[in-house]
Amino acid sequence: MQTSSNKNKLFIALVVLAVLVAGGLFLFKGDSGDRATDENTSEVKGDEITVSGVISCLPYRISIAGQECVKGIKGDDGKIYSLNSPRGLENTMNDGTKVTAVGVFQPADTSVDDSSAFVYDGVLVVRTLQRR
Repeated sequence: MQTSSNKNKLFIALVVLAVLVAGGLFLFKGDSGDRATDENTSEVKGDEITVSGVISCLPYRISIAGQECVKGIKGDDGKIYSLNSPRGLENTMNDGTKVTAVGVFQPADTSVDDSSAFVYDGVLVVRTLQRR
């Protein structure tokens, strides 16, 4: 049988655990889930660009039935952007979702990227990704 001292210790441990879990959820929840980062700004910094477009599956070089959809952005500028984004937020968005992304553009190196399974103009290393 437990003594009242052991019960008090168990109660205190459970309260501390509950506070830690609640605090962790508060810190990691974010604002609306529509941003790839916690930054509240979409200002362009340094070498960054802003891309507006829609979430779409990257086109495969060779079409084979049953291929997985790897999402990128089909830009309003006509370019196709492969994405390197924190937390893979684009994967939570449906095809056709209108977005604006800010990040550093790395053009495709055709001498290397011809071996890629996908057709794209370059990789956007995303800092922010927002629905519009």
